[in-house]
Amino acid sequence: YSQLFGGRNRDQNTAVAIAVVMGVSALVYAISFLLIRALSRYRELAADRAGAMLTARPSALASALTKVTGDIARIPT
Repeated sequence: YSQLFGGRNRDQNTAVAIAVVMGVSALVYAISFLLIRALSRYRELAADRAGAMLTARPSALASALTKVTGDIARIPT
């Protein structure tokens, strides 16, 4: 830790290594954030598709989802 926070033998390699680690960490975070959002969206669409197949009436499911979405907008925050 002394090299990270201003120890006697601090060299430039430590600063470069920290910058590289921070950059890679930010990149991994951004990619994982996008992948998690994509997976969530896929699961949502798969659930809607399964619901439409189970009810055998996709129009009824669409109507119910529209009704629920409209009711959510009226709920005060």
